[in-house]
Amino acid sequence: MAFKRKSIQLLARLHRYAGLVGSVFFAVWFVSGVFMMYVEMPYFRQSRFAFAGDATLNASAVRLTPAAAVARSGLSQDTPDRMRLVMLQDRPVYRLHYTDESSGSETIRTVFADTGELLTPLQADEAMRIARDFAKRMQAFTNENIFPDQADFGDLLIDLVPVDQWTLYGPEFRGQRPLFRIAAGDEAGTEIYVSQKTGAVVQMTRRDDRLLAWAGPVIHWMYFANLRRHAALWSTTVLWVSGAGVFVACSGFVLGFLRLRNRKGVTGSPFSETWMRWHHWLGLLFGLVTCTWIFSGWMSMTPMNWAPGISATRTESAALRGGPLRLDNFSKLSPIAAQNAHGDTDIREIEFVQLRGQAHLRITGITSINHQESAGAARAILWPALTEGDLCAAASDLRPRDSRPQCEILTEWDAYYYAKPGSRFQFGRRVLPVLRVDFEDASRHSYYIDPAGARIVARYESRSRWNRWLYQGLHSFSIPVLYQNRPLWDLIMLLFLAGGLALALTAIVLTLRKFK
Repeated sequence: MAFKRKSIQLLARLHRYAGLVGSVFFAVWFVSGVFMMYVEMPYFRQSRFAFAGDATLNASAVRLTPAAAVARSGLSQDTPDRMRLVMLQDRPVYRLHYTDESSGSETIRTVFADTGELLTPLQADEAMRIARDFAKRMQAFTNENIFPDQADFGDLLIDLVPVDQWTLYGPEFRGQRPLFRIAAGDEAGTEIYVSQKTGAVVQMTRRDDRLLAWAGPVIHWMYFANLRRHAALWSTTVLWVSGAGVFVACSGFVLGFLRLRNRKGVTGSPFSETWMRWHHWLGLLFGLVTCTWIFSGWMSMTPMNWAPGISATRTESAALRGGPLRLDNFSKLSPIAAQNAHGDTDIREIEFVQLRGQAHLRITGITSINHQESAGAARAILWPALTEGDLCAAASDLRPRDSRPQCEILTEWDAYYYAKPGSRFQFGRRVLPVLRVDFEDASRHSYYIDPAGARIVARYESRSRWNRWLYQGLHSFSIPVLYQNRPLWDLIMLLFLAGGLALALTAIVLTLRKFK
């Protein structure tokens, strides 16, 4: 009994001292968690307006084949991992994505498709012209009045940044840095980022988006630019802070149950002091979900790399393609014929993709129906088109030693492949319809393949499935029955967030009183 009593006393002391700092973090996490329900980091290139500001592709001006463009770039024919045809101002260009052998990072070379010239780094005045033209095209497709009552920019603020708060992380920034940051001078406080290397507009933010992001994801994820740009330091910091939070929350919940009996042996709180009594009861009511929230936040960092990510590996992507891009095959696919196949003259991008060694074009056009929900939304098709059988046959190459996979076209989200309801920033990441490919191997691999891009958009195996539930399932209650029945999800989340915040505030009051 003496050992048990001393153990409880030690646990209570550790909980008290760790909670001096932990309660402040908890309060910040719960408040920012409310914003996180409705606010996201601004990722313009993942929004439905991702292509609305880009110029319409002039396919008739293309003079070079993809193979000829690669030859002009100085790269070998099997080097590019990805190749796209877009417009840069009034000229078509090929953008060649490849992995730099010396750094291991993605980089991009841009070749003019009409002359074969290599693009040299932009000057500031060129970046401003690109941003200005981009802004005018955006106005033509959106009802959001991004640049109200202005045909031109007002006062321009321009600087060259390697990375800042709004370009920290994301596939759209790979190989694009450094970036010109251009302020539009409009009432919305719009800022546009133009790559000095490629001339691509890779980000656009507004003042409201930035302020709300600071209140939500920036604080919640500790996504401060000076910390986040050092990936290892940021990861270690979040792991240790959230790990300490797990101890504070779970030890408090355990102590709350151990102290349910008062000195007279009657079940109830033993504390007579008001704030302590409130802290005890709130801990019993909301302590468990607080514990699981902090634990699942810790799991979001995949400690000790216990679970793989859900992005396809380079080996898997290459297996689906059937090896390196065979650029000579694309000479048979005319960009002009591709425009006709799309059925839309307003084409913004053609990507050269390969499936099982066969050449295809992923053609992205703009839906210009004149109402806000669809104006400017991107629409992609694959040409020549593929059947479900074609995709399933190619997917079997992902794991050739296993039996033929089970394939199914999904037109609705499932438990592992889903998007946050109401999200503005899902384009290119989560699409429907999608082909789900299930293997019966030991790890039960599943792949989700975009039929309009012949690319893997997500992959799961046993450990990543566990991580999905231990992270998203516990942290954001991303359970199909809740996500598909809003506002039920909102009400449950808000209830527990309010309870957790009240618990943290009582801890802060007790801490402040202790130092009086």
